[in-house]
Parts: sequence; structure tokens; C-alpha cells
Amino acid sequence: MSENENDSFRDKNVKEKIIAIIGITLLIVLVVGFVFGLYFFWPGRSF
Repeated sequence: MSENENDSFRDKNVKEKIIAIIGITLLIVLVVGFVFGLYFFWPGRSF
């Protein structure tokens, strides 16, 4: 394991960090939204 891999996030500037965090957050939101969408809106599902 090289030091560069561990420090790659820490070495980024603030703007790059914000973009990375927003990207990861959006990805998580999309996955969670997709799972909830399948769960709640699956055709034929009765409450």
C-alpha cells in the first residue's frame, strides 16, 4: 500500500472534496430511492 492511495482524498482541495462528497451522497440517495421505489410501488403490491 503506497502513501499516495491513503492520502489521495486528504490532498484534494476543498472544492474537489465537496464535489466528491456530493457525488457519493447522490449515488447513495439514488440507490436508496430505487430500493424504496421497488418496495413501495411494485405492481400488484397491496397494503
